[in-house]
Amino acid sequence: MRYVNSNSNPSQASLQILDWDTRQLGVPTARIILPAALSKPLILRELLKNARDQGIRLIYLTIPSEEKNLINTAKDLGGIIVDRKTTYLLYLSVLKSVFNFGQIEIYSESLPSPELIALAFESGKYSRFRADPNITEEQFQAIYRQWMMNSVNHIVADDVLVFRDCHTQKILGMITVGEKNQRGDIGLLAVDQDARGKHIGSKLIHAAQDYFIKKNYQQSQIVTQQDNIPACRLYEKCGYHIEKIEYFFHFWL
Repeated sequence: MRYVNSNSNPSQASLQILDWDTRQLGVPTARIILPAALSKPLILRELLKNARDQGIRLIYLTIPSEEKNLINTAKDLGGIIVDRKTTYLLYLSVLKSVFNFGQIEIYSESLPSPELIALAFESGKYSRFRADPNITEEQFQAIYRQWMMNSVNHIVADDVLVFRDCHTQKILGMITVGEKNQRGDIGLLAVDQDARGKHIGSKLIHAAQDYFIKKNYQQSQIVTQQDNIPACRLYEKCGYHIEKIEYFFHFWL
């Protein structure tokens, strides 16, 4: 990631080039960083103009849900709401037992299986890359295929936990686990459509919690889309509560 203007101080507003997203989407892509003290409509307008002048085609911006004026300004400036990003949090100290699931294991191969790739696509069906009409299905799949590749190779996740059918050994569900902000972090989670209703999702979450406890994390977090109602219900059933909601905008310049 690179800053493309002089305001690289974290206390100042800035444009941050996203090299990985640029490669995946084929257009110059950046993120606007707006510290809370500077989250003003005039600054947003200026940064978008600077981005356009520098040839950036796609801008990401995250705005806390309570900043209504800035959200309205972003809409007026042509931003597309592609996600209401919801962070769920659980204090692991409230768990009273350690879980043991014989059908769940750490995926050990360096390449994701076709089952894992299909589950990666399933995990992203409510994502901003799927919600944005300017991003093709091919681009969406390329992003999630690479995300799973990077997860099994411990680049964006510490491990991938998989649930296998005890008879066929087919992978019926997966969850990626790692660390973010000194918390145990769940990245991707998906269950095979033909295996729904067997509580595989909750078993994977409990296995992730056990994984985090053994790593001595005090908290576990999951970031999902508010529109993904089944997932939100599952997390709440597993003891998570909403910490924050943010509006995620895409600006195509």
